[in-house]
Amino acid sequence: MLIAQHDLAQAIPAALVALLDTPTERACPRCSGQLRSCLLRIDGATFWDDVWMCQRDGLWFSGGMLESLLASHSP
Repeated sequence: MLIAQHDLAQAIPAALVALLDTPTERACPRCSGQLRSCLLRIDGATFWDDVWMCQRDGLWFSGGMLESLLASHSP
């Protein structure tokens, strides 16, 4: 699932995203640009697997990960 960074910040205020800027073989589902690896930190927990960033369109989370994070970390 793709979400803009500002939308993620509103949904999970504790979320901090750091771009690792390592190219991946994955393409953004919206613009087809190359996704980059990134690091997501929420309340001391760090996530880097299955999270990628498109500079234009936001963060891509695979397989239910975003839904799980929203359920457990939204205010």
